[in-house]
Amino acid sequence: MNLADAFPEIMKRGGFDAIVGNPPYVRIQGSSSELIAYLSQRYVAARKNFDLYVPFLERGYSLLNKKGRVGMILPNKFFKTDYGENLRGFLSKQKSISQIVDFGASQVFAATTYTCLLFLSKEHQDTFDYIQTEASTVALNDLQFEIRKSEFLSNNTWMFGSEEVATIERKLEYNSKRLLDLPSEMSRGSSSGDDEVFVLGKGKSQVEKEILRVPIFATDFGRFHFLPSREWEIIFPYVSDGGKYRLYTEKELKGSFPKAYSYLREHQSKLQKRKQYSEWFGYSAPRNLDLHDKAQILVPLLADKGSFAFIPKTTQGKLCPMASGGFTITLDKNSSLAPEYVLGLLNSHLLFWKLKRMSNLFRGGWITCTKQYFGELPIDTINFTDPADKSRHDNIVKLVEQMLAAKERLAQSKTDSETHRLEAHCASLDRQIDAAVYELYGLTEEEIKIVEGKEKS
Repeated sequence: MNLADAFPEIMKRGGFDAIVGNPPYVRIQGSSSELIAYLSQRYVAARKNFDLYVPFLERGYSLLNKKGRVGMILPNKFFKTDYGENLRGFLSKQKSISQIVDFGASQVFAATTYTCLLFLSKEHQDTFDYIQTEASTVALNDLQFEIRKSEFLSNNTWMFGSEEVATIERKLEYNSKRLLDLPSEMSRGSSSGDDEVFVLGKGKSQVEKEILRVPIFATDFGRFHFLPSREWEIIFPYVSDGGKYRLYTEKELKGSFPKAYSYLREHQSKLQKRKQYSEWFGYSAPRNLDLHDKAQILVPLLADKGSFAFIPKTTQGKLCPMASGGFTITLDKNSSLAPEYVLGLLNSHLLFWKLKRMSNLFRGGWITCTKQYFGELPIDTINFTDPADKSRHDNIVKLVEQMLAAKERLAQSKTDSETHRLEAHCASLDRQIDAAVYELYGLTEEEIKIVEGKEKS
């Protein structure tokens, strides 16, 4: 539609004074290739992956006059997601943001969409008003906004902290590397494509034991504890060959594990109905099998607190982490940092606070622990030539080792009195680990209060 024909007087005056809207929250995937190509070429913010609301917003902005304003209700995920990078870059470059009302994990609509009110101005804005609040009927004029500087916005993840929060985050970054740069690998668990076939009740099948592993789901581990279920086993049709895993050939599988082969053959037609697989008897997505065998830390897909576990060395080569269970962390063998030290930091109140600021937030305080966010966590690298710094590292390792031992005893506790005693001991160790991590990153008492939610952040 030619807007000059539809709104001749308005366009002659330079555009609209105000535009409001609630554009469609639809991923562009599934649309025609012609539409995707057209939008990608026409709109700066609509490059690579994007939602359909992105070109709506950019188009609305382009139709404003020199003093015009646009206001839309949009998903707030673009603040942090990879596919929001171009939109963040466009809005930052224009310095167009005048106000943001972020509803966080509070839902305006019945559908599970987390939204914000985004107000743009055609005039450049050196500052903008920001507030995170619950969805309610409170008028905008009654909200207590905080002022943020536009210069701090870029195409990078948007985190709207106060100056005090910004100081804490600078301390976190000062002597740190992101988790993935330690170096370490973060690997998603595997998908069999049909757990009803591959996952068996333990001891209830006639399949050869040598081809079975323990599947690891999110319910099999938690904060400092690893307690896989004894109910299940999974057929693992892979073999290590030169340090890398490969799928057995059908001939190898039949020759070495005739019972397992016969069982899978009974379900061949069902397995061939899966959407993807290389061979009918293999997994749909056998991810990073060699790395899982060397991994030291388990990470769930979703968490509402530090819920990360240590993988005992005695279980290496016996587990099969599943996609629904989340991820594993494998520290490089040449890393000078002990995996217990890294685990202590990851489970600390401080780094989970940081993770919540980076990740997608859902109702109930749950967040996603995907590589995009989790891999960015700042890990203090420790100067091992400095006795004081080395002592801080070793102290955290010692506390975590004590926690792991206490959690193991707690899982085996047989009396209420012993359970209460061990729970109190674990709570004490948790506080000591938090205190050690706060000291490591140099937080003050006032900054600790902000992290722990005792003061406005």
